[in-house]
Amino acid sequence: MFTRNNHDADQLRADGKTPVLSLPQCRQINRVKQMKQMKQVSRAVAAATGFFLLACTPSMPNCSGSTNPPNTQTPVVSGSPQKKADPAYDTATRANTDSTPEILLNPFIQRTRASSAYEKKHPAAHAFDGDCGTAWNAKVQPNVVPWVEIEFDVPRHISKISLTPGWERINKKGQDLYMLNLQARKVTVFLDGVELRSQAANLEQRLLEIDRINKDAKKVRLRFDSFWPGAMYEDAAVSDIMIFGTGTPTGTEVLSAPRCDLEVKKRFEKEDPKTAYDTRDAVCGRLTKRAQLVFDKFDRQIAQRYTSDSRNFKTWKKSIATFTRCSNAGNGAWMLLPFDISFNIAPDDSGSEYTSLSGKYFIVFVGADGMAHVASQVFDLQNTPFADWDSYDNTPEVTLPNDWDGDGVKELVLDRSDQYENGGISIWTLIGETVAPYRGAAKLSIEYLEDYDKDGRTDIVSIERWRIDPDEGPEYDPPSYGNPSVLYHSLADGTFTASDDEAKAYLRNQCKKANVPLLQAKDYDGIFLNIACTRLRGKSAKEVKALLKEEWQALSPSQRAQYQATLVTLSDFLSWAAIEPPCTI
Repeated sequence: MFTRNNHDADQLRADGKTPVLSLPQCRQINRVKQMKQMKQVSRAVAAATGFFLLACTPSMPNCSGSTNPPNTQTPVVSGSPQKKADPAYDTATRANTDSTPEILLNPFIQRTRASSAYEKKHPAAHAFDGDCGTAWNAKVQPNVVPWVEIEFDVPRHISKISLTPGWERINKKGQDLYMLNLQARKVTVFLDGVELRSQAANLEQRLLEIDRINKDAKKVRLRFDSFWPGAMYEDAAVSDIMIFGTGTPTGTEVLSAPRCDLEVKKRFEKEDPKTAYDTRDAVCGRLTKRAQLVFDKFDRQIAQRYTSDSRNFKTWKKSIATFTRCSNAGNGAWMLLPFDISFNIAPDDSGSEYTSLSGKYFIVFVGADGMAHVASQVFDLQNTPFADWDSYDNTPEVTLPNDWDGDGVKELVLDRSDQYENGGISIWTLIGETVAPYRGAAKLSIEYLEDYDKDGRTDIVSIERWRIDPDEGPEYDPPSYGNPSVLYHSLADGTFTASDDEAKAYLRNQCKKANVPLLQAKDYDGIFLNIACTRLRGKSAKEVKALLKEEWQALSPSQRAQYQATLVTLSDFLSWAAIEPPCTI
């Protein structure tokens, strides 16, 4: 392979007649038996690398050891004349009216170094050689931030940096290494040791451009601050980094350099000509394939332990289906993207087999433009879908009941209430470019959703109104069950209310008995229901507290002792009475 990050003396020149090569390149060419003529070599190099030098420096030796003529010009990198740049993706700067068009500066790199290399066969130089099939692989360890650095021959004026955040290569098994390895999520640029700025890469963004740099520097360092998780491996990989700047061209036009993202775009479109590479469906297809790869390594273990008609095997398949599909949301799609998944088998305390699936996942929204947006919150997956004694499935559930805010995208409802962590139900939406909790529902403890009044808009049922701030209230919240649930009625403008006629009717159905003794209930659930309904019927906190004190004084010593033995006392009841109801019914 001909690399592009060596000294100027190691570069290839083509003047239309006889290429002039360095001695190391000559040795490489001699090993290629099929290349009978040097002209054929020139074409092969151009096709393999995507560019060649239009001219070479006077100090470059040819195969015989002589030097170039003294009137040769400064080297300028050009795209292969055999390929046309795609106007939709081309980032090249054509010759301007001034004398300093944008050129690729990689040929002027004298040395490369990095924080680490996962293996010696994947050094830092591979990130600058223009070959999508090679990559710099970095070890990613706790408290160690990987970086790669280059040094030019002299200070160069840098205009922008384009890089491939992952490894654009298909391995021998037909797997996309971009999906398997970590991919850069946030990159910080340093010029001569001074921090310039940071830039983020979206999930599945296969080209990251850091533009409008316009500074001179001899050393350029890229620090990789964070990464998107890979489906299988824990090392980071970067296929290509292209540094652009200004220089003196030999012709009137400077073409774009090779683009790894274009190579993979062509590959995907060849595999499925009906699907454009950057559409919602295409990106969803790649993300679901990435998710499937996460689970593939466990399929064999599952197949060995459970028959295909067993409940455990079917539950496993159901779990996988949750994470390997995009749910159509109108002008976009939602999915849960898993990572760091582990499958564990161990005996439990009773000696039975205990199997568990654990890991993490993101909420991802893929827009109609193919851009993937990821929620900042990372969710834990605590799943035990298979055990000899149980086939309980607590995999998160996804539903898309409504487009509450009317923006053309149905909101995602994530139900984690069956998980051991009791994460509950949450509603997510896209606000600008950010996946975030839906307004008006972010702080609600949602029991369930239903269209209470059958108006076509899903309403929220919550018990959040009866919670007490632990810094302000007693040690014990009101009971979770038995209290009146609050209906947050969905309105046409995308908001929710707990005080309109529909919400009041919902509360009246739970508070049918009036003027009942507050403390004469079978359990704490009943006591709090009496307190809450009395407040809902219009009595003030002062009035309800007075009733509670009166009834408490009427209790016998043994009855009071029963309450105190459970650590719930009159002070707790009084605090419950102080909670303001959402309305009066």
